Formats: sequence, structure tokens, C-alpha cells
Amino acid sequence: MQLDPEKTRLTRQWLAKAERDLLAAERALNGSPPLRDVAAFHWQQAAEKALKAFLTWHDRPFRKTHVKSRLPENTWP
Repeated sequence: MQLDPEKTRLTRQWLAKAERDLLAAERALNGSPPLRDVAAFHWQQAAEKALKAFLTWHDRPFRKTHVKSRLPENTWP
């Protein structure tokens, strides 16, 4: 079975981004003082990106959640 180079590239990109979020979480947690809320945010982001890698690899579409047209306008005072 031959792998699809584009699918492989996209999957690896998602996993690389997840790895960077894990690194950011580790640095936030090991800082002085530890930034636990920031670490938790990056752990969540890493999990989300790893899931997107899985979905990409298995040809499962997922919606983009940060599309400007889907965000509410004037959310800041």
C-alpha cells in the first residue's frame, strides 16, 4: 500500500503543532511561578490538534472553527 504524500504531510503538520503545544504546556508548568491555567490551555490545544491529525489520517472531515464569518461580531466592549 502506497501512502498519500499530501495526507502524510498534513497529518505530520498537525502532530508537529500538537507537539509544540505540549512543549508550551511543559514550559508554562515548570516556570516560576507555574502557570497552570496556561499549561491546561496548551494541553487542550495539543489534544485537539492530535485529534485533527487522526481525523486527517483517516479521511474524516472536520469543520474549521475559527472562520471569521462564524465568529460573533462586536464581542469586545
